[in-house]
Amino acid sequence: MARIKQRQVLPSVDKQRSAAVKVKASEALTANALIMATGVSGAHMTVNLADADDFAQNGGTLWVADFAVASGKTVACAVPWKLITGLDTSDATVGHVVTVGDPVFLSDGGTGTYTLTALTAKPQTKVGHVVAAHATLGAVLLNPGAYAGQIAGTVAFSSATTATVSVGVAYNGCAVVATMNGGSQYIEKAVIAGGTLTLTADGSNSDTASYMILG
Repeated sequence: MARIKQRQVLPSVDKQRSAAVKVKASEALTANALIMATGVSGAHMTVNLADADDFAQNGGTLWVADFAVASGKTVACAVPWKLITGLDTSDATVGHVVTVGDPVFLSDGGTGTYTLTALTAKPQTKVGHVVAAHATLGAVLLNPGAYAGQIAGTVAFSSATTATVSVGVAYNGCAVVATMNGGSQYIEKAVIAGGTLTLTADGSNSDTASYMILG
């Protein structure tokens, strides 16, 4: 039996191909997209593009598609982390000040893409951070597994004692940590039922609240 010497094992540089998972694409996957296992086909997991709006497609372990894959193909494309370079992460393009260490979030719409701007009034799933802020040499490190289970967001009260967010039935009954972001009111109760997160304050207000779902 051949033996591999330690010095023959090359270190990872911009991705961890040695830990790539062979999966079957349930739909066409784009390169660098965030993906999640949503089923099984024979001995392999089937994956779909992750979606911040659908907890059935972001509530579990996420990977990064190392390259584009046609629907129905079974290949070792799912890597745990990947460095994406050559991006425009400038303030002007992103729409706000960007610095190294800023969070990268999963986008909504079911495309598996990521964004440097937190979603408004929707669940926020962190999937990485900014490594370089630059107009042409920007870079982000996608490492969704490091933030598994950290589903958070903000929601606005509209002159009412309650505020709601549609999060999906997969999280019914899960514990929620929530706090008001200003004003004099406080959160009395946070409940997920029927796929909707309802935050109840001790009085009517028009402030915002932040929450984290402990899945």
